[in-house]
Amino acid sequence: MTVEERRERTPAARGIGDIRARLMLALLCLLWGVTWPVMKIALNGIPPLSMRTLSAGLGALTLLAICAVKRRSLRIPAGRAWTHVVIVSLLNIVGFSLLSAFAQIAAATSRVAILAYTMPIWTVLLAWAFLGERPSRVQGIAIALCAAGLAILIRPLATAGLPLGLLLAVAAGLSWAAGTVYVKWARIAADPLGVTSWQLIIAFVVISICLVVFDGRLDLGAAHASALFAVAFTGIAGNGIAYAL
Repeated sequence: MTVEERRERTPAARGIGDIRARLMLALLCLLWGVTWPVMKIALNGIPPLSMRTLSAGLGALTLLAICAVKRRSLRIPAGRAWTHVVIVSLLNIVGFSLLSAFAQIAAATSRVAILAYTMPIWTVLLAWAFLGERPSRVQGIAIALCAAGLAILIRPLATAGLPLGLLLAVAAGLSWAAGTVYVKWARIAADPLGVTSWQLIIAFVVISICLVVFDGRLDLGAAHASALFAVAFTGIAGNGIAYAL
């Protein structure tokens, strides 16, 4: 063990690291919280696939720049590790990005955000099913409260059947949770920032293909200045900086 590593394991260093982690978490929550209404502004002038293509591309470029500045490795071991990275990208970024974008078109942003952030509850349930991590008593209470909250939120809107927007929002949270559990199960032996960068790059490629197949081209014909600013914020802050945090 090096001198630097021994210093990092001292109580003082751990305390500083814990404070730093909490501050980063608070900043992450702020960024993602602001991104939801900003993304709605982007969707008012840019179709979902075009918006997500641009935000994924900007996010990938931002994260690659952060990796370059911090001198983080982009190397992924050959073979199975690449399969894991692709699957995690499809679940964590592609699935969540597309489902949440289309959900906002069909439902109110506030409801979509709340339903998408049921992700921790789905994570607990999936980790129990696939990783054998049995929920604690507190987690069990949280699951019950979440189920009650979902019933209260959805029931007034479900008199004529479940609205598509809400179903897409729940599916977005479930996709994100599945990706979280999968990446823990896969244990990819690579730099986390490098792995995340490749996830965004893969997501950009996949969403771009979906754009060409379903929309034909990037559609910015109705994009006003606020929509362009919003998609830039979503890509740079909501994707690149947030994933780095």
